[in-house]
Amino acid sequence: MLNRIFLSLASIGASLVLAYAHLSQWWISGEESNSPKPSEADSIHFYTGEMVLSPNALLSFGILFLLIGISSLVFSILGKWKGVFFCFVIAMILIWIRISAGIR
Repeated sequence: MLNRIFLSLASIGASLVLAYAHLSQWWISGEESNSPKPSEADSIHFYTGEMVLSPNALLSFGILFLLIGISSLVFSILGKWKGVFFCFVIAMILIWIRISAGIR
C-alpha cells in the first residue's frame, strides 16, 4: 500500500513539476522576444543565457509532461496502479529524451 502511494506521488509530482518548468520557460521565452536585449551589467543573470531548446520544443515537452501528470492523477484516483506505473515509466523515458535533446 505504501509503495503505491509513493509511486503515485512520484509520478504525479515529477510530471507536473516538469510540466510547470517547461511551460513557464516557454512563457518567459515568448515574453523575451518582445523585450529589449539586456545590457552587459545584466548579462550575468541566468535567464539571459542562450536557450538550449527552441520554444516549440519547450511547449511540446511541457504539454507531454502535463498530459502524463493528469493521466497519472486520474489513474491514481481510479486505483488503476498499472496505469500509474506506466505513466511513471513514460515520464522517466521522456526525461531521458529531454536530457539527450538538451545535450545536442
